[in-house]
Amino acid sequence: MVGFCVALVAYNVVALVKGALRAAHGAEYVEEQLSMYYLTWEVAQVTTGMEIALGAEPWEIFRQMSLREFATTLVAIAQRLDTKKYTKHKRGPKKPPPNKLSGKRQTHVSTARILASRG
Repeated sequence: MVGFCVALVAYNVVALVKGALRAAHGAEYVEEQLSMYYLTWEVAQVTTGMEIALGAEPWEIFRQMSLREFATTLVAIAQRLDTKKYTKHKRGPKKPPPNKLSGKRQTHVSTARILASRG
């Protein structure tokens, strides 16, 4: 039950971040170009360092904000996002698979048969 609740909170946080990014950079960027992998990787890497360096005190300002102030602050932060850093990388064209050798030219000999012929 706790895992489900944590998943709901995480989903709401992702929706909140996507909403702020959508307001700052447009729906097309968020839906087509934004890489959630790179965004979550950045959050995971930076969060630990920020917790060590800053502690809890600097975050108190967010507890005192109204909902409108909080939303405005999130959009202002999202506007400073370097969109190139979090853009999806399209995969290049696939290389064709190598030609398979025919089974008629190369016959398979089982390991058991090789061992039986030696002994």
